[in-house]
Amino acid sequence: MSQLDLFTPQLSTTDTRKKIALGTEIINYLGVPTNSFDCDDIGHFIDGLVPWLQSSNFKVALNGLEVMTFLVERMSHDFRPYLSSVIPAATDRLGDSKDAVREKAQMLLSSMMENVVSPNSMFERLIPAFSHKNGKVREEVMNCLQNTLNNHGASSVTVSRLVPHIVKLLSDPTALVRDCAFSTLVECYKHYGERLRIDLSKKHNVPPSKLPALMTRFDEVRDTGLMLPSATTASGYTEGKGDDDVDRASRSLPRRILALRRKVKSGGSKSRASSAPPVRRTVQGAALPPKSAGGESGVGPRSTIKRVPSISRGRVGSSSSNTAAAGAVDEASFFALFEDVPKVTIYSHKELEDTLTKVREVIASSSNDWDKRVDALKKIRSLIIAGAASYEEFYPHLRLLEPAMQLSIKDLRSQVVREACVTVAYMSQELHHKVDHLCETLLPSLIILIPNSAKIMASSGIVTIRFIIQNTHHHKLIPILLRELSSKNREIRKVLCEVLDQLVHTWPTHSMEKHIVILSESIKKGITDADPEARAFSRK
Repeated sequence: MSQLDLFTPQLSTTDTRKKIALGTEIINYLGVPTNSFDCDDIGHFIDGLVPWLQSSNFKVALNGLEVMTFLVERMSHDFRPYLSSVIPAATDRLGDSKDAVREKAQMLLSSMMENVVSPNSMFERLIPAFSHKNGKVREEVMNCLQNTLNNHGASSVTVSRLVPHIVKLLSDPTALVRDCAFSTLVECYKHYGERLRIDLSKKHNVPPSKLPALMTRFDEVRDTGLMLPSATTASGYTEGKGDDDVDRASRSLPRRILALRRKVKSGGSKSRASSAPPVRRTVQGAALPPKSAGGESGVGPRSTIKRVPSISRGRVGSSSSNTAAAGAVDEASFFALFEDVPKVTIYSHKELEDTLTKVREVIASSSNDWDKRVDALKKIRSLIIAGAASYEEFYPHLRLLEPAMQLSIKDLRSQVVREACVTVAYMSQELHHKVDHLCETLLPSLIILIPNSAKIMASSGIVTIRFIIQNTHHHKLIPILLRELSSKNREIRKVLCEVLDQLVHTWPTHSMEKHIVILSESIKKGITDADPEARAFSRK
């Protein structure tokens, strides 16, 4: 009998002190990743834990929410059958009088969106919370929406379905709810732009006393440059995709990068991998290829790449010497390669599974010809472009692909390594938090590439790490980065200090707060590093 099975019968105790002590014991047990998670009837355990979330004792409720968050992180998609009983209980705790309980409830909902269900599906289930009898719940669910837009992006939520409920709350009897509804609409405007303004003016019954102030605030946001790139397309406004279509760190898309992408598109492969237009994104510190001699904006003799700054909270993107070396690749090279793949069509989930199995078998064997392995890696991108991410069967196969991808990144042939890195970067860009475990598994191998003497392999690893940090905000990546900051190799320390600089400027707070102590200590350590560039990035 496992330890969780021993806990299960004790969950129903009515003694509050015993519940609090039991909760602490369970948290300490689940907090150790190596402890067994086996349980004969996990459903019975979860059913016994739900009443804890509804307890009038805030300490019991806190423990219940924390244990449930551990279960969500451990079980991932296996937690899905229990959403119908857990979400309503967690939603009610958003209205608790204790700040700590409300924060834990927000963390539980956020964890479910990261590990179990898409943000769009979650808010379909949270719609009743907008009319909850408790005003604090109405306020907190809007805060949850704002956090979700900032963490997962505009296309993660079909916000047009939620706007009528938010507009209604502009007339709520509670002042705090009215203020929160106002700020939520402003936050939505940053992500969705003029489409929201038009709908508010024509479709929704905004109180006449609120409309002028709201439009004035919209104008201020637009004029001060706070609009996000997704606002130009209203991405996800009427159809949430569950993934972000924009780079949150970038406040504007440099024209030269747009020109570069048009050039790549016109001068690249003749056959498109998909009939749909490609979705391009900027990444922190995106780079441009060198111009020919005599070009309008030539670069000096000491550098062959001129980097374009991306604006993020008033900060300019940084550069790394790795990507400036001859034979190296940069972000622009990755953008050009992302969709330069053969076109495929998926007719059924069975065909998708068969294809992924064959791909895995080819990649997993180093005895196969390197060109076959490169083609197999390209096929992964082809499948994603063809819509593989919309099939639930795709994600279990991602887990199975992890050892094969790791083998490819460690390969001795640079073409295989580069193609594996491009594929990982593309998956991070397109799937975001859905590949957090993959990124967590591969990050140590990518870091090992940094000091590689072959510049194409070293720069591929560095660019892939940047894509991961930009798009996959997974808190478990932080300890891996910080552990490697103590490396004896100065190149690794320098690059990771640069990556850390990117991380703290672009990640949402909640993704970093679990590691805030070691994060601050590592930055302090970086300030005294022997490498001057590492010190400079740490000071930033």
